Amino acid sequence: MATPVFATTGPDAQRALADTVVDLLGRARVPGLLGAHFHLAQDGGRVLNYAEWTDASARREFLTGGTADRLRAALGALPGVTAVPAAPVEHADPATADGPARPPVSGYQPYKTLVNVPSPRTR
Repeated sequence: MATPVFATTGPDAQRALADTVVDLLGRARVPGLLGAHFHLAQDGGRVLNYAEWTDASARREFLTGGTADRLRAALGALPGVTAVPAAPVEHADPATADGPARPPVSGYQPYKTLVNVPSPRTR
């Protein structure tokens, strides 16, 4: 699992981000990626991408490959979209062999803050 978070300037930027990721990953056919689920803050200010992977090594392989570089460049070029760290580094546990450091979070409560976005195309 990976949960990249982005600050956005409104619903148009949120939709552009989700559409860009879905389009690029759909064309790349990323091995090991089970799904990317987008949660948009109702106020237009954030997007959380809940990405599911077969295992940590598939995610690491993706992060060091060309598709990840193209994705970072495409998202960096979107107006109104800024990547945001999910938790300050000083509050995270040390990285483990299974993946990146995990922030100490007591629970995840999306009630009234996030909405699911349907895929822009059928699979």
